[in-house]
Amino acid sequence: MKICRVLGLCLVGAACGGSPTVAPFGGVEAAIVNGSRAPQNTFLTPGQVLAVVFLADTSGAPFCSGTLVAPRAVISARHCTQSVDASPAEIMIGFGVLPDPPLALIPVAEVDENPDVDFSLLILGADALEAVADVVPIALNRVPVDGTWINRWVDAAGYGQTRDASREGRYFASVQVVSSDRETVTVDGHQQQGICFGDSGGPIIYQPDAATPPVVVGTEQWGDDSCVGRDHLTRVDVVAPFVDLRLSEPLPPPLRACHGETLLGECKGGNAVWCENGYVYTRLCAVRGRGCGYLGDQAGFDCLPLACGDIDRSGRCDGDTLQWCNGTSLEIHDCAAANMTCGYVSSDVGYDCVPCDRCGGVCTDFQTSSANCGGCNQACAPRDGDGHCEAGQCVIDVCYDNFFDADGDAANGCEADALPAVPGSCSAAPGGFSIALVCGIAAVWSRRRSKRDAICRG
Repeated sequence: MKICRVLGLCLVGAACGGSPTVAPFGGVEAAIVNGSRAPQNTFLTPGQVLAVVFLADTSGAPFCSGTLVAPRAVISARHCTQSVDASPAEIMIGFGVLPDPPLALIPVAEVDENPDVDFSLLILGADALEAVADVVPIALNRVPVDGTWINRWVDAAGYGQTRDASREGRYFASVQVVSSDRETVTVDGHQQQGICFGDSGGPIIYQPDAATPPVVVGTEQWGDDSCVGRDHLTRVDVVAPFVDLRLSEPLPPPLRACHGETLLGECKGGNAVWCENGYVYTRLCAVRGRGCGYLGDQAGFDCLPLACGDIDRSGRCDGDTLQWCNGTSLEIHDCAAANMTCGYVSSDVGYDCVPCDRCGGVCTDFQTSSANCGGCNQACAPRDGDGHCEAGQCVIDVCYDNFFDADGDAANGCEADALPAVPGSCSAAPGGFSIALVCGIAAVWSRRRSKRDAICRG
Protein backbone atom coordinates (compact mmCIF):
# COMPACT_ATOMS: atom_id res chain seq x y z
CA MET A 1 0.00 0.00 0.00
CA LYS A 2 1.13 3.53 -0.65
CA ILE A 3 0.38 5.23 2.67
CA CYS A 4 1.65 8.70 3.66
CA ARG A 5 2.99 9.51 0.23
CA VAL A 6 5.06 12.67 0.00
CA LEU A 7 5.45 14.54 -3.24
CA GLY A 8 9.07 15.43 -3.77
CA LEU A 9 11.39 17.14 -6.23
CA CYS A 10 12.52 15.31 -9.35
CA LEU A 11 15.80 13.56 -8.64
CA VAL A 12 18.92 15.52 -9.51
CA GLY A 13 20.55 14.12 -12.62
CA ALA A 14 17.24 12.69 -13.87
CA ALA A 15 16.16 16.02 -15.35
CA CYS A 16 12.67 15.26 -14.02
CA GLY A 17 12.65 12.14 -16.17
CA GLY A 18 14.82 9.69 -18.02
CA SER A 19 17.30 7.53 -16.12
CA PRO A 20 16.67 7.71 -12.35
CA THR A 21 20.32 7.96 -11.31
CA VAL A 22 21.09 10.97 -9.16
CA ALA A 23 23.75 13.24 -7.89
CA PRO A 24 24.61 13.77 -4.19
CA PHE A 25 22.18 14.75 -1.46
CA GLY A 26 22.89 15.65 2.17
CA GLY A 27 25.44 13.67 4.20
CA VAL A 28 25.43 11.66 7.42
CA GLU A 29 28.05 9.90 9.55
CA ALA A 30 28.14 6.16 8.95
CA ALA A 31 30.23 2.64 9.12
CA ILE A 32 31.54 -0.61 10.90
CA VAL A 33 33.46 -0.51 14.24
CA ASN A 34 37.24 -0.91 13.96
CA GLY A 35 36.89 -2.03 10.37
CA SER A 36 38.83 -1.31 7.21
CA ARG A 37 38.00 0.12 3.82
CA ALA A 38 39.12 -3.08 2.11
CA PRO A 39 37.86 -6.60 2.80
CA GLN A 40 40.03 -8.61 5.20
CA ASN A 41 38.92 -12.20 4.58
CA THR A 42 37.73 -12.15 0.98
CA PHE A 43 39.16 -11.24 -2.41
CA LEU A 44 36.52 -8.88 -3.70
CA THR A 45 37.20 -6.91 -6.86
CA PRO A 46 36.54 -3.16 -6.83
CA GLY A 47 33.30 -3.84 -8.72
CA GLN A 48 32.16 -6.37 -6.10
CA VAL A 49 33.02 -3.93 -3.31
CA LEU A 50 30.65 -1.49 -5.04
CA ALA A 51 27.88 -4.07 -4.61
CA VAL A 52 27.76 -3.26 -0.88
CA VAL A 53 25.19 -0.44 -0.80
CA PHE A 54 23.20 1.70 1.62
CA LEU A 55 19.48 2.35 1.98
CA ALA A 56 18.65 6.05 2.19
CA ASP A 57 15.61 8.26 2.52
CA THR A 58 14.67 10.68 -0.24
CA SER A 59 17.14 13.24 1.12
CA GLY A 60 19.99 10.75 0.65
CA ALA A 61 20.54 10.10 4.39
CA PRO A 62 21.51 6.42 5.02
CA PHE A 63 19.59 4.32 7.54
CA CYS A 64 20.51 0.70 6.64
CA SER A 65 22.85 -1.37 4.46
CA GLY A 66 22.35 -3.95 1.73
CA THR A 67 23.89 -5.88 -1.17
CA LEU A 68 23.32 -5.74 -4.92
CA VAL A 69 22.69 -9.37 -5.97
CA ALA A 70 21.28 -8.79 -9.48
CA PRO A 71 21.16 -5.81 -11.88
CA ARG A 72 17.88 -4.58 -10.36
CA ALA A 73 17.86 -6.43 -7.01
CA VAL A 74 19.19 -5.48 -3.56
CA ILE A 75 18.77 -7.59 -0.41
CA SER A 76 18.47 -6.14 3.09
CA ALA A 77 16.56 -6.60 6.37
CA ARG A 78 12.77 -6.48 6.68
CA HIS A 79 13.00 -4.26 9.77
CA CYS A 80 14.75 -1.71 7.56
CA THR A 81 11.88 -1.51 5.10
CA GLN A 82 8.81 -2.06 7.31
CA SER A 83 8.40 1.59 8.25
CA VAL A 84 8.58 2.68 4.61
CA ASP A 85 7.20 -0.38 2.85
CA ALA A 86 3.96 1.50 2.32
CA SER A 87 5.68 3.27 -0.56
CA PRO A 88 8.84 2.16 -2.40
CA ALA A 89 9.31 5.80 -3.40
CA GLU A 90 10.50 6.53 0.15
CA ILE A 91 13.68 4.45 -0.33
CA MET A 92 16.81 5.14 -2.35
CA ILE A 93 19.77 2.81 -2.90
CA GLY A 94 23.15 4.50 -2.60
CA PHE A 95 26.42 3.40 -4.18
CA GLY A 96 29.97 4.43 -3.35
CA VAL A 97 32.37 4.50 -0.42
CA LEU A 98 30.79 7.62 1.07
CA PRO A 99 27.12 8.54 1.38
CA ASP A 100 28.07 12.18 0.95
CA PRO A 101 28.71 12.42 -1.89
CA PRO A 102 27.40 9.10 -3.21
CA LEU A 103 28.54 7.67 -6.48
CA ALA A 104 24.86 7.26 -7.38
CA LEU A 105 21.39 7.05 -5.83
CA ILE A 106 18.77 4.87 -7.51
CA PRO A 107 15.12 5.00 -6.39
CA VAL A 108 13.43 1.73 -5.43
CA ALA A 109 10.53 0.57 -7.59
CA GLU A 110 9.23 -2.22 -5.34
CA VAL A 111 9.79 -3.75 -1.89
CA ASP A 112 9.13 -7.45 -1.28
CA GLU A 113 9.28 -8.44 2.39
CA ASN A 114 9.71 -12.08 3.35
CA PRO A 115 6.73 -13.00 5.55
CA ASP A 116 8.67 -15.45 7.72
CA VAL A 117 12.10 -13.96 8.44
CA ASP A 118 13.80 -10.57 8.77
CA PHE A 119 14.61 -10.17 5.08
CA SER A 120 13.60 -7.85 2.23
CA LEU A 121 14.18 -7.83 -1.50
CA LEU A 122 14.23 -4.38 -3.11
CA ILE A 123 13.67 -3.98 -6.86
CA LEU A 124 15.50 -0.99 -8.31
CA GLY A 125 13.87 1.54 -10.60
CA ALA A 126 16.81 1.31 -13.01
CA ASP A 127 19.45 -1.22 -13.99
CA ALA A 128 22.40 -0.69 -11.63
CA LEU A 129 24.84 -2.05 -14.20
CA GLU A 130 23.83 0.78 -16.52
CA ALA A 131 23.69 3.45 -13.81
CA VAL A 132 26.88 2.59 -11.89
CA ALA A 133 30.06 1.96 -13.84
CA ASP A 134 31.93 -1.29 -13.06
CA VAL A 135 29.58 -2.51 -10.29
CA VAL A 136 29.39 -6.33 -10.05
CA PRO A 137 26.56 -8.05 -8.11
CA ILE A 138 27.50 -10.66 -5.49
CA ALA A 139 25.71 -13.99 -5.65
CA LEU A 140 23.55 -15.52 -2.93
CA ASN A 141 24.96 -18.41 -0.91
CA ARG A 142 22.95 -21.58 -1.60
CA VAL A 143 24.90 -24.03 0.55
CA PRO A 144 23.20 -24.77 3.91
CA VAL A 145 24.99 -23.02 6.75
CA ASP A 146 25.49 -26.00 9.06
CA GLY A 147 28.17 -27.16 11.46
CA THR A 148 30.80 -27.20 8.72
CA TRP A 149 30.69 -23.41 8.69
CA ILE A 150 31.73 -23.01 12.33
CA ASN A 151 35.00 -21.07 12.79
CA ARG A 152 35.04 -19.75 9.22
CA TRP A 153 36.08 -16.11 8.96
CA VAL A 154 33.93 -13.83 6.85
CA ASP A 155 33.77 -10.15 6.00
CA ALA A 156 30.88 -8.10 7.40
CA ALA A 157 30.14 -4.90 5.51
CA GLY A 158 27.99 -1.84 5.93
CA TYR A 159 27.59 1.88 6.44
CA GLY A 160 26.70 1.83 10.13
CA GLN A 161 28.27 3.62 13.09
CA THR A 162 32.04 3.43 13.53
CA ARG A 163 32.07 5.23 16.91
CA ASP A 164 34.76 7.38 15.36
CA ALA A 165 33.62 10.73 13.96
CA SER A 166 36.59 10.78 11.59
CA ARG A 167 35.54 7.50 9.95
CA GLU A 168 32.38 7.27 7.87
CA GLY A 169 31.02 5.43 4.87
CA ARG A 170 31.47 1.83 3.82
CA TYR A 171 33.69 -0.37 5.98
CA PHE A 172 34.48 -4.07 6.32
CA ALA A 173 34.93 -6.00 9.58
CA SER A 174 36.48 -9.40 10.18
CA VAL A 175 34.08 -11.69 12.09
CA GLN A 176 33.92 -15.43 12.73
CA VAL A 177 30.98 -17.80 12.26
CA VAL A 178 30.25 -19.35 15.68
CA SER A 179 26.80 -20.97 15.28
CA SER A 180 23.67 -21.30 13.16
CA ASP A 181 20.09 -22.41 13.50
CA ARG A 182 17.16 -22.98 11.15
CA GLU A 183 16.96 -19.32 10.08
CA THR A 184 20.01 -17.45 11.34
CA VAL A 185 23.80 -17.54 11.39
CA THR A 186 25.73 -16.00 14.32
CA VAL A 187 29.13 -14.32 14.05
CA ASP A 188 31.51 -12.95 16.68
CA GLY A 189 33.92 -10.05 16.46
CA HIS A 190 35.77 -11.24 19.58
CA GLN A 191 35.83 -7.71 21.00
CA GLN A 192 38.06 -6.55 18.17
CA GLN A 193 35.80 -5.63 15.27
CA GLY A 194 32.10 -5.87 14.58
CA ILE A 195 28.78 -4.83 13.13
CA CYS A 196 27.04 -1.75 14.54
CA PHE A 197 23.92 0.42 14.30
CA GLY A 198 23.13 1.29 10.69
CA ASP A 199 24.68 -1.93 9.39
CA SER A 200 21.29 -3.66 9.54
CA GLY A 201 20.59 -5.50 6.31
CA GLY A 202 24.27 -5.46 5.44
CA PRO A 203 26.02 -8.67 4.37
CA ILE A 204 28.53 -11.14 5.67
CA ILE A 205 30.50 -12.37 2.66
CA TYR A 206 32.45 -15.61 2.29
CA GLN A 207 35.14 -16.37 -0.29
CA PRO A 208 37.70 -19.10 0.46
CA ASP A 209 40.09 -18.10 -2.34
CA ALA A 210 40.42 -15.70 -5.24
CA ALA A 211 39.37 -18.37 -7.74
CA THR A 212 36.03 -18.99 -5.99
CA PRO A 213 33.27 -16.41 -6.50
CA PRO A 214 32.19 -14.65 -3.28
CA VAL A 215 28.72 -15.23 -1.84
CA VAL A 216 26.48 -13.37 0.58
CA VAL A 217 25.96 -15.72 3.55
CA GLY A 218 23.69 -13.58 5.74
CA THR A 219 22.01 -10.20 6.21
CA GLU A 220 22.33 -8.43 9.56
CA GLN A 221 19.39 -8.56 12.00
CA TRP A 222 20.68 -7.56 15.46
CA GLY A 223 23.64 -7.90 17.78
CA ASP A 224 25.48 -6.86 20.94
CA ASP A 225 25.32 -3.18 21.85
CA SER A 226 29.13 -3.25 22.13
CA CYS A 227 29.32 -3.58 18.33
CA VAL A 228 32.33 -5.87 18.71
CA GLY A 229 30.55 -8.96 20.04
CA ARG A 230 28.04 -11.37 18.57
CA ASP A 231 25.60 -10.59 15.77
CA HIS A 232 22.72 -12.58 14.34
CA LEU A 233 21.97 -12.58 10.62
CA THR A 234 19.30 -14.08 8.36
CA ARG A 235 20.70 -17.06 6.47
CA VAL A 236 20.62 -16.21 2.76
CA ASP A 237 20.49 -19.87 1.73
CA VAL A 238 17.11 -20.09 3.53
CA VAL A 239 15.62 -17.13 1.62
CA ALA A 240 17.26 -17.83 -1.75
CA PRO A 241 14.11 -19.59 -3.08
CA PHE A 242 12.08 -16.50 -2.11
CA VAL A 243 14.46 -14.31 -4.14
CA ASP A 244 14.58 -16.74 -7.06
CA LEU A 245 10.80 -16.92 -7.31
CA ARG A 246 10.38 -13.16 -7.28
CA LEU A 247 13.12 -12.57 -9.85
CA SER A 248 11.63 -15.24 -12.11
CA GLU A 249 8.41 -13.22 -12.29
CA PRO A 250 7.94 -10.03 -14.33
CA LEU A 251 9.53 -7.01 -12.65
CA PRO A 252 7.82 -3.61 -12.54
CA PRO A 253 8.84 -1.46 -15.48
CA PRO A 254 11.80 0.90 -14.95
CA LEU A 255 10.77 4.23 -13.51
CA ARG A 256 9.96 7.04 -15.93
CA ALA A 257 8.94 10.66 -15.58
CA CYS A 258 5.27 11.35 -14.80
CA HIS A 259 3.06 12.66 -17.60
CA GLY A 260 -0.43 13.20 -16.27
CA GLU A 261 -0.43 10.38 -13.70
CA THR A 262 -1.59 11.36 -10.21
CA LEU A 263 -0.57 10.52 -6.67
CA LEU A 264 -3.82 8.64 -6.04
CA GLY A 265 -3.21 6.69 -9.23
CA GLU A 266 -5.44 4.38 -11.20
CA CYS A 267 -5.83 0.74 -12.24
CA LYS A 268 -4.38 -0.12 -15.65
CA GLY A 269 -4.50 -3.67 -16.99
CA GLY A 270 -5.15 -4.97 -13.48
CA ASN A 271 -2.09 -3.17 -12.08
CA ALA A 272 -1.82 -0.08 -9.88
CA VAL A 273 -0.10 2.91 -11.50
CA TRP A 274 0.66 6.18 -9.75
CA CYS A 275 3.00 9.19 -9.78
CA GLU A 276 5.29 9.90 -6.84
CA ASN A 277 8.41 12.03 -6.45
CA GLY A 278 8.28 12.75 -10.18
CA TYR A 279 8.28 9.11 -11.31
CA VAL A 280 5.62 6.63 -12.45
CA TYR A 281 5.44 3.59 -10.19
CA THR A 282 3.69 0.35 -11.12
CA ARG A 283 2.53 -2.36 -8.74
CA LEU A 284 2.03 -5.65 -10.59
CA CYS A 285 -1.12 -6.86 -8.88
CA ALA A 286 -1.97 -9.52 -11.45
CA VAL A 287 1.43 -11.19 -11.03
CA ARG A 288 0.66 -11.72 -7.35
CA GLY A 289 -2.84 -13.02 -8.04
CA ARG A 290 -4.43 -9.88 -6.63
CA GLY A 291 -6.85 -7.33 -7.97
CA CYS A 292 -6.37 -3.60 -8.21
CA GLY A 293 -8.73 -1.29 -6.35
CA TYR A 294 -9.20 1.92 -4.41
CA LEU A 295 -7.88 1.83 -0.85
CA GLY A 296 -8.72 5.37 0.27
CA ASP A 297 -7.30 8.85 -0.07
CA GLN A 298 -4.06 7.92 1.74
CA ALA A 299 -3.25 4.76 -0.22
CA GLY A 300 -5.02 5.61 -3.48
CA PHE A 301 -5.28 2.80 -6.03
CA ASP A 302 -3.19 -0.21 -5.15
CA CYS A 303 -3.09 -4.00 -5.10
CA LEU A 304 -5.82 -5.35 -2.84
CA PRO A 305 -4.67 -7.47 0.12
CA LEU A 306 -5.24 -11.17 -0.41
CA ALA A 307 -7.75 -11.20 2.44
CA CYS A 308 -9.91 -8.64 0.61
CA GLY A 309 -10.32 -10.60 -2.62
CA ASP A 310 -11.94 -8.23 -5.12
CA ILE A 311 -13.45 -5.91 -2.51
CA ASP A 312 -11.80 -2.49 -2.17
CA ARG A 313 -12.41 0.44 0.15
CA SER A 314 -15.69 1.29 -1.60
CA GLY A 315 -17.05 -2.01 -0.30
CA ARG A 316 -20.21 -3.88 -1.13
CA CYS A 317 -23.43 -5.08 0.53
CA ASP A 318 -24.53 -8.61 1.24
CA GLY A 319 -28.04 -7.99 2.48
CA ASP A 320 -27.67 -5.99 5.71
CA THR A 321 -23.96 -6.91 5.93
CA LEU A 322 -21.32 -4.37 4.89
CA GLN A 323 -17.97 -5.63 3.56
CA TRP A 324 -15.04 -3.33 2.79
CA CYS A 325 -11.24 -3.44 2.65
CA ASN A 326 -9.37 -1.26 5.15
CA GLY A 327 -6.11 -1.59 3.22
CA THR A 328 -4.74 -4.58 5.12
CA SER A 329 -7.73 -6.80 5.86
CA LEU A 330 -11.40 -7.35 5.09
CA GLU A 331 -13.84 -5.59 7.43
CA ILE A 332 -17.32 -7.07 7.94
CA HIS A 333 -20.07 -5.16 9.79
CA ASP A 334 -23.62 -6.27 10.62
CA CYS A 335 -25.61 -3.12 9.94
CA ALA A 336 -28.82 -4.71 11.22
CA ALA A 337 -27.26 -4.97 14.70
CA ALA A 338 -27.30 -1.16 14.77
CA ASN A 339 -30.86 -1.05 13.39
CA MET A 340 -29.46 0.05 10.05
CA THR A 341 -28.97 -1.50 6.65
CA CYS A 342 -26.18 -1.58 4.08
CA GLY A 343 -26.50 0.84 1.21
CA TYR A 344 -24.64 2.95 -1.32
CA VAL A 345 -23.82 6.44 -0.04
CA SER A 346 -21.72 8.23 -2.68
CA SER A 347 -18.72 7.83 -4.98
CA ASP A 348 -16.51 9.24 -2.21
CA VAL A 349 -17.81 6.99 0.55
CA GLY A 350 -18.93 3.93 -1.36
CA TYR A 351 -21.13 1.52 0.63
CA ASP A 352 -21.83 1.98 4.33
CA CYS A 353 -24.36 1.26 7.06
CA VAL A 354 -27.25 3.67 6.55
CA PRO A 355 -30.45 4.38 8.52
CA CYS A 356 -33.53 2.41 7.48
CA ASP A 357 -37.27 2.14 8.20
CA ARG A 358 -38.35 -1.29 9.36
CA CYS A 359 -41.62 -3.10 8.78
CA GLY A 360 -41.96 -6.33 10.69
CA GLY A 361 -38.29 -6.11 11.67
CA VAL A 362 -37.14 -5.88 8.06
CA CYS A 363 -35.50 -2.77 6.61
CA THR A 364 -37.84 -1.34 4.02
CA ASP A 365 -37.47 1.38 1.43
CA PHE A 366 -40.72 3.31 1.60
CA GLN A 367 -39.78 5.01 -1.65
CA THR A 368 -39.78 1.84 -3.77
CA SER A 369 -41.40 -1.01 -1.83
CA SER A 370 -44.64 -2.18 -3.47
CA ALA A 371 -45.72 -3.80 -0.19
CA ASN A 372 -44.89 -0.73 1.91
CA CYS A 373 -45.22 2.25 -0.41
CA GLY A 374 -44.92 5.42 1.67
CA GLY A 375 -45.29 3.47 4.93
CA CYS A 376 -45.65 0.04 6.47
CA ASN A 377 -48.43 -2.13 5.03
CA GLN A 378 -49.38 0.45 2.41
CA ALA A 379 -49.38 -1.86 -0.58
CA CYS A 380 -49.22 -0.57 -4.12
CA ALA A 381 -51.73 -3.04 -5.64
CA PRO A 382 -54.24 -1.12 -7.81
CA ARG A 383 -57.68 -2.72 -8.18
CA ASP A 384 -58.15 -4.34 -11.58
CA GLY A 385 -54.65 -3.30 -12.58
CA ASP A 386 -50.92 -3.31 -11.79
CA GLY A 387 -48.52 -0.61 -10.62
CA HIS A 388 -45.26 0.24 -8.85
CA CYS A 389 -44.05 2.42 -5.99
CA GLU A 390 -42.24 5.55 -7.07
CA ALA A 391 -40.97 8.19 -4.62
CA GLY A 392 -43.31 6.78 -2.00
CA GLN A 393 -46.39 7.04 -4.23
CA CYS A 394 -48.28 4.26 -5.96
CA VAL A 395 -48.33 4.65 -9.74
CA ILE A 396 -50.68 2.63 -12.00
CA ASP A 397 -48.87 0.94 -14.88
CA VAL A 398 -51.72 -0.89 -16.59
CA CYS A 399 -55.44 -1.62 -16.20
CA TYR A 400 -56.77 -5.12 -16.84
CA ASP A 401 -59.49 -6.18 -19.30
CA ASN A 402 -62.25 -3.55 -19.80
CA PHE A 403 -61.21 -1.23 -16.97
CA PHE A 404 -59.45 2.12 -16.89
CA ASP A 405 -58.42 4.76 -14.38
CA ALA A 406 -60.97 7.48 -14.89
CA ASP A 407 -60.10 9.72 -11.96
CA GLY A 408 -56.30 9.37 -11.81
CA ASP A 409 -56.46 8.15 -8.21
CA ALA A 410 -54.35 5.04 -7.69
CA ALA A 411 -56.05 4.47 -4.34
CA ASN A 412 -59.22 3.16 -6.03
CA GLY A 413 -57.33 1.57 -8.89
CA CYS A 414 -58.84 1.04 -12.33
CA GLU A 415 -62.32 1.93 -11.09
CA ALA A 416 -64.18 2.55 -14.38
CA ASP A 417 -65.76 0.04 -16.77
CA ALA A 418 -64.67 0.52 -20.34
CA LEU A 419 -66.84 0.64 -23.50
CA PRO A 420 -66.85 -2.69 -25.38
CA ALA A 421 -65.45 -2.78 -28.86
CA VAL A 422 -68.95 -3.20 -30.39
CA PRO A 423 -69.94 0.00 -32.24
CA GLY A 424 -72.78 1.94 -30.63
CA SER A 425 -72.09 0.58 -27.16
CA CYS A 426 -71.61 2.95 -24.26
CA SER A 427 -70.04 0.49 -21.83
CA ALA A 428 -66.52 1.70 -22.70
CA ALA A 429 -65.20 5.20 -22.81
CA PRO A 430 -61.78 6.61 -23.61
CA GLY A 431 -59.45 6.91 -20.63
CA GLY A 432 -59.92 10.01 -18.54
CA PHE A 433 -63.65 10.50 -19.34
CA SER A 434 -66.60 9.27 -17.29
CA ILE A 435 -69.02 6.90 -19.00
CA ALA A 436 -72.07 9.04 -18.07
CA LEU A 437 -70.51 12.15 -19.54
CA VAL A 438 -69.57 10.50 -22.81
CA CYS A 439 -72.94 8.86 -23.25
CA GLY A 440 -74.76 12.05 -22.31
CA ILE A 441 -72.91 14.09 -24.92
CA ALA A 442 -73.56 11.41 -27.55
CA ALA A 443 -77.33 11.39 -26.76
CA VAL A 444 -77.61 15.18 -27.02
CA TRP A 445 -75.60 15.19 -30.25
CA SER A 446 -77.89 12.56 -31.79
CA ARG A 447 -81.07 14.44 -30.84
CA ARG A 448 -79.75 17.63 -32.39
CA ARG A 449 -78.30 16.17 -35.57
CA SER A 450 -80.70 13.37 -36.59
CA LYS A 451 -84.02 11.75 -35.97
CA ARG A 452 -82.48 8.28 -35.48
CA ASP A 453 -82.46 6.70 -32.09
CA ALA A 454 -80.05 8.08 -29.56
CA ILE A 455 -76.74 6.25 -29.44
CA CYS A 456 -77.02 5.72 -25.72
CA ARG A 457 -80.10 3.85 -24.60
CA GLY A 458 -81.20 3.22 -21.11
